[in-house]
Amino acid sequence: MPYTRELSPPARDVPSNGNADDTDACLATCLNASCGDGFVHAGVEECDDANDIGTDACLATCVNAECGDGIVHEGVEECDDANDVDNDACRNTCKKAACGDGVVQMGEECDDGNMADADGCSSACTIPATCKDLLADVPAAKDGVYTIDTDGAGGKPAFKAYCDMTTAGGGWTVIERSPLGAFTIGRAYYNDTPANQADPANQRFRYDKATMTSLQSLATDMRIDCRGQDYLLTAATNLYNGSAGPNNCNNWTVVTYKEAQLKGNKVMDKKICTWHVGKIEGCAGAWHIDEHAQVGYGCQGLPNFPWKGVAITSNSADIFSTDPGTLDGVQPVHDCHMPGAVRWTMLR
Repeated sequence: MPYTRELSPPARDVPSNGNADDTDACLATCLNASCGDGFVHAGVEECDDANDIGTDACLATCVNAECGDGIVHEGVEECDDANDVDNDACRNTCKKAACGDGVVQMGEECDDGNMADADGCSSACTIPATCKDLLADVPAAKDGVYTIDTDGAGGKPAFKAYCDMTTAGGGWTVIERSPLGAFTIGRAYYNDTPANQADPANQRFRYDKATMTSLQSLATDMRIDCRGQDYLLTAATNLYNGSAGPNNCNNWTVVTYKEAQLKGNKVMDKKICTWHVGKIEGCAGAWHIDEHAQVGYGCQGLPNFPWKGVAITSNSADIFSTDPGTLDGVQPVHDCHMPGAVRWTMLR
């Protein structure tokens, strides 16, 4: 019988590093581990999904997708701009910037995190320039203090304003409140004499001249009243009338009033002589009308200008003066000289 040798079974294929671990540098297939092989190389890769899609949970570089990596994770992120700037078009949360997110982005004047319109920042993330603009945006807005910004996204800061949303259609921005006899406030408007500027609801209040000028540039009308039936309505361009005159009772101009209602008598489109210097500055009161002194000054309706329907013969009948020395003593006494009167000056 011929001699035969029993052959051993073929040797099993063993990896070169002697293990079958697919998470180290050498796979069980004896191939070097690499990104995209479908195995997470421990200590080297964060993930490996065996594809080169860069917008899923595992990037093509075998790193877990995260906000800030510069790649938009599909279905998870809205944007990813790879920076930590929170007021650009892509938030740090990888959400697209939007009005109402509480962060003021480029192009927004404000963002208070809500969509309310009457809280100083509109649902469009803008701040109204004037009370008139606010009323246009929010027709139901009530009288009160709001935030306005006369130059929008310009360099001037927004500020608080008291808005009269009731009188004559509303939309008035109050620039001064002058209580009867308040010498420190009842002054010519061209003088820069602010009072309680940060508190526009105060009964003794006045903006500085720069603020009044910014509001004047956006207004067409100026109204002066004392919260009763008497009022003066003229062009906003007349606000600084008298600025070239002296600080005495020779400082007067002829003002065309669109409307004037005084002691129950209303006139329209009348030229009325008006004095601009306050008591502390050398005359009877800023923006007062002396009924007795209209004769001879080129003003209309003389000598019987019909405040009461009869001729005026008393020097004590000054109108819209805030100074006690010139109180109107001729009945009926006009609103601005009633006890506790506060004269409001408003622009719209």
